[in-house]
Amino acid sequence: MQQKTPYRGIDDFLRLALDAAAPLLLWLFYFFACYAFVAAGCASMLARMQWLGRPAISLVLTIATVAMTLLILLLLGRAAIRWHAGPRVLLSTARLGIAALALLGVIWTALPHWVMPVCIG
Repeated sequence: MQQKTPYRGIDDFLRLALDAAAPLLLWLFYFFACYAFVAAGCASMLARMQWLGRPAISLVLTIATVAMTLLILLLLGRAAIRWHAGPRVLLSTARLGIAALALLGVIWTALPHWVMPVCIG
């Protein structure tokens, strides 16, 4: 009986690698989107707008942070389920670590707009 290999060529490898890297790719998108939104918002009228008694830019960034945190927590949960269910090989452990690192990245990216004013001047 022939044993299955973890991947069957470059197509499977690429799929597995992108699946494992998905949380970091989401964090990359979130990081870029936050800083691009702040740059555009501070240069426009959005910097002076208030929504629900808070600066509009801060409110949008908080909503984006909550959404991205929930999405990465979902991926972290999926990685934890795979880690517990299957054999503990490098890929399942890497998925777990990468998802945890991406969650830390989202929180670290969000800290400045929670503790400081977003637009100064």
